[in-house]
Amino acid sequence: MWYRIDAVDRVAELSADWEVYAERNKARGLLPKMVIGRPIWAFLDGAAVNYHYAQIFETVRQTGAPAQFRMRSDGPNRQTLLEISITPEPRQSLKVESRVVRERAVSYSPLWDRSLPRSSELVIACSWCKAVKLDQNWLPVLEASGVRPELRSGCPPEVVHDVCPGCARMLQQERAAAFA
Repeated sequence: MWYRIDAVDRVAELSADWEVYAERNKARGLLPKMVIGRPIWAFLDGAAVNYHYAQIFETVRQTGAPAQFRMRSDGPNRQTLLEISITPEPRQSLKVESRVVRERAVSYSPLWDRSLPRSSELVIACSWCKAVKLDQNWLPVLEASGVRPELRSGCPPEVVHDVCPGCARMLQQERAAAFA
């Protein structure tokens, strides 16, 4: 699956399988007619997430070299590891492709079930590794669920996306290596 953004980071084109993906995930807001022409930033959640994507986009445009990284995309019953490739194209456009590296069934996690109502509580999750921040510690969601039972409830907290220190460090190191 892929999408292309133009020089000012608007979604310009989507792969043919995009609509199937949106429908399968019950994400009407991701249907092509809702996505094309809009800034990519409308679909990314959290200032730190936007910052890191902006840094990656800038690096690819400045160096002319593609970038690759891995990130998790978890659902309520599935843990998916994706490889994201960002390739420079003419006129400062970028092609962003995702490929499933590994997928496995996991115990149900209400936290990732978008169909559930949300409590007024908030929980911070890393957009890259899906760790959850409790106090000052980042924990895997299963471990965090043992500490905060509301993460397992039928009305889980709202998820706010951020980037954990480990993933932020990895992203900064990769950017520095691109300019070395």
